[in-house]
Amino acid sequence: MENSEVLRELLTDPALTNPRRKTGDPWYLAVGGFVAAMVLGWHTVFYNSIIPGDGYSRVLSAYYVFLRPHPHFAAIGFVWNPLPSLLEIPLTLLHHWWPAVVTKGFAGNIVSAAFYGVGLANLYRALDWLRVPRATRWVWTLLYGLNPLILWYGANGMSDGMLVAVLLGMAEGLLAFFETDNIEDLVRSALWLAVGFLLRYEAVPVAAFAGLGLIIALIRQGRSRGYIEGMLLVFELPIVYIAGIWMFTNWLIMHNPLYFLLSPYGNLAQTGTGSYTTPATRYAYQNLFHSILMVAHWQILFFPVAIAIVAVLVGEVRKSHRGGLAIAGAAIGAPVLQVALLYMGKSADWARFFIYYVPFGYVLMAMAAQNVRRHRRVAVLAATVILLLGNVGTWKALQSPRWGTGDHRYIAQILKGQRVHPFQEDIHMASYINTHAHLKVLLDTFTTFAVVPYVKRPNQFLMTADLNFEAALLNPLGQVNAFLVPEPVGVGALNAINRQYPGLWAGNVSWTRLIKTFPGPSHYRLYAILPDAP
Repeated sequence: MENSEVLRELLTDPALTNPRRKTGDPWYLAVGGFVAAMVLGWHTVFYNSIIPGDGYSRVLSAYYVFLRPHPHFAAIGFVWNPLPSLLEIPLTLLHHWWPAVVTKGFAGNIVSAAFYGVGLANLYRALDWLRVPRATRWVWTLLYGLNPLILWYGANGMSDGMLVAVLLGMAEGLLAFFETDNIEDLVRSALWLAVGFLLRYEAVPVAAFAGLGLIIALIRQGRSRGYIEGMLLVFELPIVYIAGIWMFTNWLIMHNPLYFLLSPYGNLAQTGTGSYTTPATRYAYQNLFHSILMVAHWQILFFPVAIAIVAVLVGEVRKSHRGGLAIAGAAIGAPVLQVALLYMGKSADWARFFIYYVPFGYVLMAMAAQNVRRHRRVAVLAATVILLLGNVGTWKALQSPRWGTGDHRYIAQILKGQRVHPFQEDIHMASYINTHAHLKVLLDTFTTFAVVPYVKRPNQFLMTADLNFEAALLNPLGQVNAFLVPEPVGVGALNAINRQYPGLWAGNVSWTRLIKTFPGPSHYRLYAILPDAP
């Protein structure tokens, strides 16, 4: 009886009864997803005027490249991963005809929308390798695309949604490799992971833990040591190579291979100012258990991920051998990084740092459902309900000031149809510069990036990306005639002018004279450079 059941299962295997055929479905999803995210992005930018600062700053980094007569890609900087700005450069060149791609940062929304579409296509292909029926693939992919966190980050120009799409490409390649044993599929997965490093540094722990899962899975398959070492090299070398190039470029231009990590503007420096300290981060600081508990609590953003990880690990005990360990390893990579950063007091209490629960939750839930041998239809239905409830949970969390930190304000503004007025302080400062043609202002675009696109004559300022910025900072006389500086509190203390002249904002630099104080949260002041300046 047992043999007949095994035979029946083999004969009804979808790989035999319904062989995989080429389909245009991923392309339809990619294009449709791009259009949907563009519509939402257009609405939030041009109706609500919602422009997240981090995404906006990446667009302006791209804008700096061709702003001067001598273009240079180093103008992007070496603090944030370069790919978002590199992709936005061609779009910023359109600013003469369509100013909003720069002034409203809409170039970022276009790029994130494209990644949103790519993410849908990658998930669909991953579900195909898991032998999920076509109708179910469509349902689950559309549910994923409608997850509020995924849709919002597909439309808002931030790099978090871009990395999510790339990690789904990595997962698709891994699943294909375990299905076909074809090294080309593993190479594809590795290349997606390398691209991920150029988007966000969370790709590093994802690569580490996915690689560990890959090793264990191959050992359990009885592979030889040489084969395992070879596959691990194939999987990890692209991201190592890309990281090496990035470090070399940092060393070559900034004279420090770890500048991206140790920069005075980076995440470590910003969190060191205490600007992002909350009761939750204080709760986790220097307490490993509390750090783990906090990261575990953030699964409220998408609770199915916990159910799916447990279900897949149970399936792996039964030797399913379909890459579950590698995908589960990838799923815990970013959360483990957050545990370490929260323990060290080097992270913020923001929902977007845990967006990775959503894509891996969908892949692992699909894997768990497909691992059910009997009553598979019931398992698929149950998985669909759980994923739907997970989306509802995400929606509720984003509307909560506690669990939607960093995003709930934007969500509330969209739902209420509010029109906001971002960067008014920067626009006011730019307007003042525009009406005083004699001014040539030194400004650090780490804090004053939003001033740049509104200044009508770019020769009226000298910014961080300019090759002579450091020289003008140390010896301003004859190069600039004014300093624009924020109050040296919070991240304002990281401003290069404040770091070089700590007493300037308070008026304690003798060779400067206060011209104007600007209203706004950063309390900017404009100081004239006097003739006795260095």
